[in-house]
Amino acid sequence: MVALLTLLTLCSQVEASRRDPGRRSSYGRFLEAGEIHIDRSPPPRPDLLRRQDGGDLFQTKSSKAAASTKAAATLSTAITRPDFSSPATAVASSASGVGSIVAPTGDTTSSASPASTSIISAGGGETQTPQAFDGGLGSNYTEPSCPLFLNSFLAQDNFTNCLPFSLLLQTSMSFFAASKSPVSISHTLDAACNVVYPTCSGLMSSLAQQLRLDSNCGADYKLQNPMVRQAYAGLVAYAPLYQASCLKDSGNKYCFANAITNTKSPADSYVYYLPLGMPLPGGSQLTCSQCLKTTMGYFNAVAGNKSQPVSTDYTQAAQMINMGCGPGFVNQTVSHLSQEGGAASRVPSMLGISSAAVVGLVVLVQML
Repeated sequence: MVALLTLLTLCSQVEASRRDPGRRSSYGRFLEAGEIHIDRSPPPRPDLLRRQDGGDLFQTKSSKAAASTKAAATLSTAITRPDFSSPATAVASSASGVGSIVAPTGDTTSSASPASTSIISAGGGETQTPQAFDGGLGSNYTEPSCPLFLNSFLAQDNFTNCLPFSLLLQTSMSFFAASKSPVSISHTLDAACNVVYPTCSGLMSSLAQQLRLDSNCGADYKLQNPMVRQAYAGLVAYAPLYQASCLKDSGNKYCFANAITNTKSPADSYVYYLPLGMPLPGGSQLTCSQCLKTTMGYFNAVAGNKSQPVSTDYTQAAQMINMGCGPGFVNQTVSHLSQEGGAASRVPSMLGISSAAVVGLVVLVQML
């Protein structure tokens, strides 16, 4: 600023000397002589306009801090922060343990408790709970009644409130995304396990029987329509997969969450596809843990029921596991049971899906 004012003063003096040589200033004479002199006099202080409100022209640090505090206080009153303690925005963390699992009773008189519509994601924010067939049902159906039936029960609150793990595992893109994070999948399992189990189990059994009616999806089921087969497998396998998905280890962590996020042993998650009729891929080496032993115990209990898809692949899986973990690690013997509630006849092996698909799906989850 001082240099600028000095330069302006010098220029004005030179201009004046040119106009009136008789009034030539000392600056003009020095300039013509080619001499450089330094003006050591105090710099001039130009008059500065004051702010209209009488405040300082420039904010000090203290005034800036005060302004920031005032702005933050105003913003906090304008934003409504989510209440994560509310059932509407958070998931109850008290999932059912192994000892508290209730056996199916077919209770359809009471309704399932309303499940949370959102869960807490890995980043701490809210995200919608996974939904079955959220990627669509396709259009390749023999009878128009079939997609109408599927869409009908998928939209019912008593179905969505159950958050069936058995259907989400194979048909839900949002569940697939949640499986990539231990935090997200654990919160999802919290929601899936915190339901009225007898009611949900009875509902799934009823829907499985309705699905095979000729007035609904009977024709497409006989033609092995993939969507219909996946829906049926998920409905009838609800009970064993509910037990397996809600099982926790000694560290109070979900066994499934540990398995699906374990990149060192991706085969650990393959066992959860057995109740859907998808056998273990050849050469699978699973971790010989208590989680695996207890999970296979749940599957063994229903493997003798020919209406359960696991009846087609349990023995082969048990033999493969015992080869790696030692004889008798899991029970290879299956007690044949009668079909529950007059359900379907023996389901076809693998439901049209190869074990290679299991490997590809699990590897994709762990790579992303």
